[in-house]
Parts: sequence; structure tokens; C-alpha cells
Amino acid sequence: MAAEKAPLVPYKFIGRSYENTDPFWTVRIQVKRSSWHEVAEAYIEWLGDADADNEADREGGTVTYLLEPQDLRLWKELVMYLYTQRPGIRWEHVLEPGRVALAPSLPPLNVAASNEGELDIVRLDTVKSEQVHMRMGGRLAMGKLNLLVGDPGDGKSWASMAIASGFTNGAALPGETDGGEPVEVLLANFEDDIADTIRPRAEAVGVQLGRLHVITGAYDQDGRIRPFHTSDLPKLEEVLDNNPNIRVMIVDPVMSLVGSRTDVYRDNEVREALHPLVELARTRKIMVIGIMHLNKGTATKAIYRVSSSLGGFVGMARSVLLVAKDPDSKRRAMAHIKCNVGPLAEPLEFEISSWGVAWLGDAPDLSADRLLAPAAAPEKREAEEFLKRELSNGPKPSKQIEEQAEGEGITRGTLMRARKSLHIGVAKERKVDGRWLWALPQHSTLLERMARGDD
Repeated sequence: MAAEKAPLVPYKFIGRSYENTDPFWTVRIQVKRSSWHEVAEAYIEWLGDADADNEADREGGTVTYLLEPQDLRLWKELVMYLYTQRPGIRWEHVLEPGRVALAPSLPPLNVAASNEGELDIVRLDTVKSEQVHMRMGGRLAMGKLNLLVGDPGDGKSWASMAIASGFTNGAALPGETDGGEPVEVLLANFEDDIADTIRPRAEAVGVQLGRLHVITGAYDQDGRIRPFHTSDLPKLEEVLDNNPNIRVMIVDPVMSLVGSRTDVYRDNEVREALHPLVELARTRKIMVIGIMHLNKGTATKAIYRVSSSLGGFVGMARSVLLVAKDPDSKRRAMAHIKCNVGPLAEPLEFEISSWGVAWLGDAPDLSADRLLAPAAAPEKREAEEFLKRELSNGPKPSKQIEEQAEGEGITRGTLMRARKSLHIGVAKERKVDGRWLWALPQHSTLLERMARGDD
């Protein structure tokens, strides 16, 4: 590349002095195809022209990049980041003006102290805005960690397999009109047998079996299968290199992935253990769905019932979905209890049967608080069923409802408790001697219109 000569710029770097006689610096970076490979690519794309001399040395197990950044400060940040954060990279200095090579075989330079105590600060105008790609009607985020949480037996694994079916078939998920192209799914399941549970479940929900890959563990040095955990993610990077059509990863349960040495009740340890998984999702732009159990607590807010570390698991996840059954009707639903990248979606009702999973649509009455509430007394359940039946076609005057309830032996106190638990809407007609009206949540718009006197 031809360029005008620039004035000499003394530039001290890791204890050695270089002089820049050209506005363009060339850096050749060689990285092993493992966890830092994607990081190098991302920085190269950010700093300069990644298409200039991009070649792969397969036999040597390395990838070589030729980079020509124009900003020495950014060049220094790149080299320092790769060296301090990716210790598998080794350096050598090529005796050509402005050229530095990094290779995996030469001894490292000791530069650990060169950025000790410095802050990693990014100027916001150098960051390109990105929009998070949401799926399933805003319930699941691509490139992020998502959680499905619930008690054993409430349908988390079935729901996740039904989601996998949608992806492998290219079918629209609930809340979507188009599912896009079929993609492959990676399942790390540490509880169920692959032959008598995972495959029958996948077949029942219609998964394209050739697009579902199951991790059953990792080999130890003696050739035996051991549990898969985050220390194996560099090997997983190689799997993703060889299978670029894998766009979704399900970890069931995600607690097993963090390893036995992690104290799952300490936020800082959980965050550190999950960080490689979160980075994998971000750099690869894949959706990661972690399955978790609820704890045995009695917290009133659903998000505090997520097992163990709240700030760790819930804090690292961008979207959290509760899978549970209504304590009285036993209807199943998926309730959105956290989302950092968009609004919360409506609860989604579904059924599980011998022939698979059926998505039944939005169910506003099956909120997270409702799903985790204790079972109602028989009298209250009777009153709730009465209100659902009487208000199923739209708003009614409260006086009429109370008179009918009394006729069926339902006391006013029980009726009011049932009204509160069902989130019955209340409004008064805006006219002289206007009546009080009651309506189920799904009829809230009609209730407002009737209160205003609209036709």
C-alpha cells in the first residue's frame, strides 16, 4: 500500500522504543484455533482491513492475519489485549520497519506490568450500535444467555426441546410469523439418557434429528467420559468452527456446566464461571438456553426463586423465563420474568401430551406470581371458576356478579379474594348513576370503552 511519509513519531512500547516512519503499521497475528481465535478476528475487524492477506495455515494449526491499522494507540491496545488475555499467543519481532509478528511457538515477553493498574475504558463514539435479534415473540435473545427456570416435572426440558424443534425445522415459534431457515442445535444434557429419554422426546415434538447434536460429556486423559464444563469451551469452539450452522445451544441443567469447584451461592464465582459461556454466545452470535431449577424458598417475587446465586445466574442472563403449572388448574405456562434487551412478553400457555408439545397462545392470567402462588382453598377456587365463567364473554356489572355469587353460596369476602387473585379489572361508567363494571384482564380494552360509553 503506497502512503505518504509521516514525521518520525517516537513510540515506546513494552519497554522498547520503535519509530514510526509510515502512517500504516502492519501486524501479522498467528493464533491457534481455540478460544482466542474469535477475539482476534473481532479486534481485527474493529481495527482495520481484515480482508488484506487473510490466510489459514491448517497444517501448522494456526491462522494468520495481516492487519494495517492507522492508529498506533489502537494497535497497542490490540497487541496488549491479545498478549495479556490470550496467553497462548507468542511473539517475535521482525526486523522490518513497522512490522511485528506474533506466533504460537516462541517464548513470551514479560509485559504483565505494562498495563497493571490501568483501566479498560472505551470511548462510546468508537462503538457501533447493534440491535439484539429476538426470537419467540421477544422471549429469547440471539447472542445471549437465556434461562428457563422451574420446578422438576413442570416442563422445562419439554419446552426447550419444542423450541429446538422450531429451529431445526425452520418453523415459526410462538409470537412469530416466519421461522427463517432451518438451523442446527447443540444440546448438552447432563441428566437424561440419550436413548430412552432424549431421542423419544425429540421425536415426539418433531425435531429434525439430523440437526440436533448432543454432548454427553468430554474425554479425560484416560479416555473415559467425564462431565462437560466451561473449561471444555475451547474444544466447543472447534466444534462450532466445523459446524457453522449451529445457532442454538441448550444446557440442561446449566448448573452442571460451572463445575464442582464453583460456589454457586457466591455471585462473583458464578459470574466468573459463566463468563466464557456468555462470551461464546456473544462472539458466535448463537442463542444459549440454560435450564435451571427453582429453589425451595418462599419469596413472593418469582425472580428470587431462581436457584442459588441471583446476581450470578440471573444477572448474567439477558432473558429469564419461568416454566410452571397453575397451582389450581394445573395449566402450564412460560412467564417472562426478566429481559434486559426488550419488554417482557405475555405469559405463554402450552400443553404436554404423548404426542408432543402444543403452544396454546398468550395467557395473561397465568402470570409468574399466579404460577408460584400457593394452591387456593376450595372455596376460593370455586369463586375463581365462577368469575371466569361469568366474565368469559366480557365485562358485567359488579352488582349482578355479587348477586349471582351469593345465589351460589359464595361469600362476598371469598369473591373479593378471588377477584384480586385473577386481577379482575374494575371501572365505573362515566355517567350519572353509572354502574361499576368487572372484567377479566383479556377484556381490559372493552372495559375502558364501556366505561367511557363508547359503542
